[in-house]
Amino acid sequence: MPNRLLVVAIGVSVYANPAIPPLPTCRDDAQVFLNALRPLSTQPLLERVLFDDQATKANIQATLEWLAGEVSVDDLAIVYYSGHGASFDDDNGDESDGKEEFLCPYECGLEQGVGSFVRDDELRVWLTPIREKAPLLVVLDACHSGTGAMAPAGLIAKELPAGLVKQIIGNATIPASAGGDPIPANQVLLAGCQDSEQSYILPGEPNSLFTAKLVEQIAAGQTTDIQALFEATYNAVLDASDLAGIQQTPKISNGLNAPLALRSA
Repeated sequence: MPNRLLVVAIGVSVYANPAIPPLPTCRDDAQVFLNALRPLSTQPLLERVLFDDQATKANIQATLEWLAGEVSVDDLAIVYYSGHGASFDDDNGDESDGKEEFLCPYECGLEQGVGSFVRDDELRVWLTPIREKAPLLVVLDACHSGTGAMAPAGLIAKELPAGLVKQIIGNATIPASAGGDPIPANQVLLAGCQDSEQSYILPGEPNSLFTAKLVEQIAAGQTTDIQALFEATYNAVLDASDLAGIQQTPKISNGLNAPLALRSA
């Protein structure tokens, strides 16, 4: 078990760009995730929270740098994001799935160009100094689909439409991928959906579907093993998706060599 839990929680419900639709649950997603972690720690969480206008690209990068500076080998570092995701057709052939994936910081789209987003390559670079020092759990509750499909009636998809992404990027060239292992060592990624899917907020629900089911499994207390928590969450999301008539399939990418508990010693 880790000595300490160090957490960066990011939740973006509203965006500065009026063209980007608000997401009613994302700020609360980050808060309930933090609340679920607190009983698992024998000491107060060492945490940084970025809500809405705090979650600028510069602040996200600086906060991850803070986490890299604070974490030590016997700790567990956790990075959580709930907000819009986006993707764009890969124009240089360096992405195996044919898509460039992005997270959307608060000021996304106020200036034209790919720098308006947090690219997957950028996030990898920012996270590397953390996982070089300690095990890292990354939880992303955002869309990674390039379809731009409309959500079924009453549901909210956490994805920017393809047309808006294209408008924001403009004529900018997307930098080539830096490469690297598809599953970084010493990191577990829990994603709300597959790269070809959308993450949803179900009608009338206070939290996004993936986060709600993950928090329910943590609160149930049956296990704190990350792999087991994911498997239970995966099944719960699939059951809820079937009832709602949607397809959302959570994804895990595990670069750890041993089981890891989501509880401090």
